[in-house]
Amino acid sequence: MDIDVRQAEALLDAEAEGQIDRSEFVRRAVLLGLVAGTGAGLAGEAFGATAPKSIRIGQALTQISLDPATSIGTEAPITDCVYDTLFCQLPGRSGPNAIKPLLVEKWGVSKGGRVLFFRLKQGVQFHGGYGELTAEDVKYSLERIAGIRGQVIYPNRNEVSTFQADWSQLSEVKLTGKYSGEIKMKIPFAPMFSVLASTSGMIVSRKAVFDRGAEFQTKPIGSGPYEFVSQTVNTNVVLRRFRRYSGAWQKHVKAFQWDEIKFVNTGSGAGSNVFLETAIKAGDVDVTSTGFSFGDFRSLKRLSSDKSLQTLVAANIGTQVMQMNVRHPNLRDIRVRKAVRHAIDYDALRKIAWENTAPRANAPITPAMTLGQWSAAPVHKYDRDLSKSLLKAAGKSKLTLEIFNGADAENPHLEALKAMCAQVGITLNIQSRAVSNDTAYRGNPSRCQLSYSFWWGATTPDPHPMFIYWKTDAALNKDGTQNADTYEWTFDRSFYAKYDQLVDTAAATLNLAKRQQAYVALQQAMEARVSRIWFAYPPSAAFARKGLKPVLGYGNIHILPKHTRSV
Repeated sequence: MDIDVRQAEALLDAEAEGQIDRSEFVRRAVLLGLVAGTGAGLAGEAFGATAPKSIRIGQALTQISLDPATSIGTEAPITDCVYDTLFCQLPGRSGPNAIKPLLVEKWGVSKGGRVLFFRLKQGVQFHGGYGELTAEDVKYSLERIAGIRGQVIYPNRNEVSTFQADWSQLSEVKLTGKYSGEIKMKIPFAPMFSVLASTSGMIVSRKAVFDRGAEFQTKPIGSGPYEFVSQTVNTNVVLRRFRRYSGAWQKHVKAFQWDEIKFVNTGSGAGSNVFLETAIKAGDVDVTSTGFSFGDFRSLKRLSSDKSLQTLVAANIGTQVMQMNVRHPNLRDIRVRKAVRHAIDYDALRKIAWENTAPRANAPITPAMTLGQWSAAPVHKYDRDLSKSLLKAAGKSKLTLEIFNGADAENPHLEALKAMCAQVGITLNIQSRAVSNDTAYRGNPSRCQLSYSFWWGATTPDPHPMFIYWKTDAALNKDGTQNADTYEWTFDRSFYAKYDQLVDTAAATLNLAKRQQAYVALQQAMEARVSRIWFAYPPSAAFARKGLKPVLGYGNIHILPKHTRSV
């Protein structure tokens, strides 16, 4: 969106401070091209009789792929409506009792925990006339994401799934009948049900993927309660109720309310949340899906004080983190990495970045996730003298490092970090763009040094998905080259055999107490590597018109539109 963010900020401030009323705000926002103005009559009104069968979800996305195999997770509010899974996670619930059967009618697990036996419900239909969902579609969907047994994402294209690591321990899905099969793992697999209930477990139509190829990303076919209708050039998406839906969810929740769900994308990068804020204030959307975080405090304050809106705050399961490339010559010496860690005034940064609303982070697993909590994780202190002495001992008293932002936008956090590092002799050159979007660096990862980004972590109650993306087989392609799809997550290049083994051990441990110990051991190994600096667990917020009862997905601020209802 090619609009001056400062103009948008000034307009939002004027409305929040009472200098202009809501109708004048909408008029000016339309003139500036900030909003379409389609909801001008609804601006400031509670949700009610105006459009009881349709809901509009505002979001700020960097890209859209509606194929579970190539999505990046931010599309979850959409894909969650289009696809069903063998098992589901009940909305607003966590823990083992939150996972329930969805597409399966019978199931069982082998004594050793390596095999899941399943029998599907019969008569489940795919959208678009693609016929009945069978065990062959289950086999194809899971093995396709895993990239095993000759399966590829799209015919005649050589690429891997974004979520391939979720199924790295999958051996095969063996068919035992038209509606039955066995999901066979290489090891006992404790996260089985959580993974099956996630994006990685979404079932696609095999025939539709072969028919549509890469177009499946923008023309998806699932068996969920809503079918895809259209996607415009600016990535706005429209879904409508699937009239032949199996009703799989209705055993667990009330009937879904909406006949139509519209997703309004306000863009990405610099000012994306400012445009999202403008859209909900102008009445162009009913609820925001993308969470306001990462220092969006001007937006947060204005929206929180808006009496026509309700605020939903969630304790995020993500972590603000700096990754240090342990294989770069400037950072290969562990004393240099420790020096960077002690050069940072963590309390001052949390105040600057999050106004002390974000708890201090000392390990990757957040307080919102009970399994794997490392309560005794060391708390590293700001110590300029120690930082200087470590640099001197490493022969790096004067050092210049390049740091990438986690998005294609300026970040005030980095200016604070730059000033702190300068006091110990480290010069930070800030690159205000995501390293994952820089082709020169993606092609030569050894050039990268530092990256500052928000790590979303796991989107299930199980920590397994959080750690697998730092494994060697997630970081590297089979030919040993860097995996471009997971590069931003493995920026520090600290993958090594012991870490891989610890991740697999934690996944294969079925006893809950022992599994807790395994995840602590895993985090201790990461701590010893000194490749990441954990800063904070930033909370997130979403906003909705009054009269709606939005439902949030586990641990983060993604809205679940199909479960959201009017009051």
